[in-house]
Order: sequence, then structure tokens, then C-alpha cells
Amino acid sequence: MQVFANFPTEDTMPLNDADRAWIREAIRSAHTREGLGKLTGFIKDWGGTGAAIAILIFVLAKWEGYVEFRTSTNIRLDRIEKGIGTIENRLGAVEQTLVGIQYDLSRQSLINHASLPLQDFKANLPDLSSAIAAAQQQHVRVSSKVTEDLGKKLAASTDAPHFWPTAAEFISYRSQVATADFQNLIRPDLPNCTDHAPTPMKLIVSDEEAKYGKAGDVANVPDLLNETDKNKTHLVPAVYKDCRFTLDSPEETSRIPNLGEHRSYILTFRHCQIVYRGGPITLLTPNPEPTAITGKSRERSDVYIITGQTVHFENCLFLFAINSTPPVEGQSLTVQLLAQRGQRFTVRFPESATQS
Repeated sequence: MQVFANFPTEDTMPLNDADRAWIREAIRSAHTREGLGKLTGFIKDWGGTGAAIAILIFVLAKWEGYVEFRTSTNIRLDRIEKGIGTIENRLGAVEQTLVGIQYDLSRQSLINHASLPLQDFKANLPDLSSAIAAAQQQHVRVSSKVTEDLGKKLAASTDAPHFWPTAAEFISYRSQVATADFQNLIRPDLPNCTDHAPTPMKLIVSDEEAKYGKAGDVANVPDLLNETDKNKTHLVPAVYKDCRFTLDSPEETSRIPNLGEHRSYILTFRHCQIVYRGGPITLLTPNPEPTAITGKSRERSDVYIITGQTVHFENCLFLFAINSTPPVEGQSLTVQLLAQRGQRFTVRFPESATQS
């Protein structure tokens, strides 16, 4: 009979109290090495000097990577910024080129319309109106011959559809081109003309006429604007200057002393913004009452009678917008302005108005 005896080995030997205590301590120590515990455990395991060296190497390695990352990032950002700057410069150049092209197209369009035969010109008034509006917005300038040809053909096109809107656009555009400082006349803070009275009309009688004139004589009296010899008898118009006036505003007209009462007058707007929206112009009335004015000289005083209404516009900016056929006085105003050129315009209503 063989008897086998089993003796406990190191692997199967039960734990004694000392072993159990050591295991518990090891587990507790492992759990407590979190965060700062890991660092303190690391220092204890490696010793103070070794741990310091290891930490320094770790920090230097991380810092080198950080510096490399920042340097690489800055280089890339610089390249991106330079690229964006290049793109912006190119877009600016493209924009300038497009502006130049649009300017040339608008200018050429006006030239082409001015060269059309009258019948074709009339048929293309809507296109001309759009071309003038674009030219006005882009501050396009054309030769005086082109504007004269456009004005003449428009004046001969009163029976064409879309005439009145186109004529209004042209009158506004022409004044903008002719007025060197039109920006000063388009500013929103320009005062209203009727905030104050105009300088009054006055009649200057020459010594010769005062000496030889007889009671009851009838003679035409030129106004100062058209009189080159100031030693002759002449009428000085009432004057508004450096202000804004709306022609079809009854309220503004009513604030003009004497002139807004359906009476005859001669009035000058000098360096003004003149607005017209196609309505009735109470400043121009069909049958104005005659106005008496006393002319004085060194020897005698005479009463002169003014009949009709005359308005002069000197170096003015016109802002016209006519969407449909205006009343008769608006039609007369528009046609008379089209027939003239330069920076001085005279409108008479009725057109046979005289002073005597």
C-alpha cells in the first residue's frame, strides 16, 4: 500500500495576519496615489534629487513642444493673413476695374442716344432715362455737345411716351454736371429759402431817362441780369441764394412776401437747390396781377408796372422727378429749361411776360 501525504506549498499556504495586513496597506496606498498623491509617491520612490531631475526633463520636453506648436501656428496665421491681404487687394483692383467699366458704359450709352435719329430717339426714351439715372449716380461727364444734342432732341420729343420722366432726369443730370460744387447744394442741412424774405426788387432809373422821360411813356425795362450797362435804367430782381426751394410746394410759395399772392414779379434763385415733383407750381400763375414799382433817380421818381412772372436760376442744382404729365405751368417750365443751356436759365410765365 502506498500512502501519499500532501504538504502545503508556498502557493497554497493560508495567509497569516501579517500578510493580510501588508496586502491591505498596499491596496490603500495604491488608491491614495491620485493627483497630488501620485506626485508625492513618485518623489518618495525616486528620491528628492532624482524626482526633481525627472520633473525638469518632463517640463522642458513639454515646453519645447509648446513653443514649437506656437511658432508653427504663428507662421501659419501670418501666411493666412498675408493671403487674405492679397485677396483683398485683388478684389479692390477688380472693383475699381468694374467701376471704370460701368463709367465707360454709362458714358457711351449717353453718346449713343445723342447720335440717334429723332424717331429712334423717341422710341428709346425709357432706356435713355435709365442711362441718365446711372450716369447721375456715377457722376459721369460727357462733352457739352452731347448734352446739347440730348437737350435739343428731348425738346423735340414732347409727344413721345415717357417724355416727362426722361426730361426730368436730364434736367437734374445736366445741372449736376454743370455745378462744380453740387455736393454743397445736395447736403441735407441746406436752409429753406422761405425761412426769410428775399432781397426786394428795385428799379434804378438812369439820369438820361429821368431827364427826357415823359409821364405815360411805355418802355421795356431790362432786368439787371441781362443788362451790361448799369448806367441805364434797369430792374434788380428779388434774390434768394444758398438755400433750397420746392417749386410745387404751396406752403413755401405762400411764405414769399408779395410774390406768392398771384402778382407779377422778377425773382432770382442764385446757387440754390431747386426741387420739383411734377405738381402745380403756385409760384407761376396764368394771369398774375400787375405789380407797381417806384423807380427813383436823382431828379424824379416814376412808377413802373411789371406784368407777368419771371424766374431766373443761376448756378442752381435741379432735383426734378416727374412721373406723369405735369400741369401747364410745369410743362412750360420743363420745356423752357430744355431749350436753354449753360448755368443761367430764365423761365417766364406766361412766356410773353414783359416789364414796362
